[in-house]
Amino acid sequence: TTEKTVDLNIQGFTAEVKHRNEAYLQWWKNNDAKGYEVWLAKAGKSFTKQSKDATESSYILYDLDYNTKYSVKVRAYMYKNGQKVYGNFSTVKTFTTEKGTISSSGREDRGNEMYNATYGRGDQAIGICAGSNEKRGKRPQAESDRS
Repeated sequence: TTEKTVDLNIQGFTAEVKHRNEAYLQWWKNNDAKGYEVWLAKAGKSFTKQSKDATESSYILYDLDYNTKYSVKVRAYMYKNGQKVYGNFSTVKTFTTEKGTISSSGREDRGNEMYNATYGRGDQAIGICAGSNEKRGKRPQAESDRS
């Protein structure tokens, strides 16, 4: 039998800071892939796999450290004969989060939203699959949303 050759390479990968400490990752969908792994590293540190795999062709990294340079890469995977088969890693993209401000109350000022400054740490970044209701971690509710 002739076996179909599968290309699991990542194409069109971009990473950009959308808010001060959040990054939006996007790539072209690979129809053969069952999911994608996102790997993140601070400048000068090793890459670590984010605990939640992406099932869509985008991913959001939340609660990164302010004013910090990060590198990120993605790889696709599929299952073949019950085994997980990986594609090559994408090119590595780098970005730097913006400077944050801390008010006298110890809370981060993000315009209309206020988040507890001690909540998010870049080594435990929270990410979600964009377009999905699945979410890793729980973000604090903005004060304006509380009743």
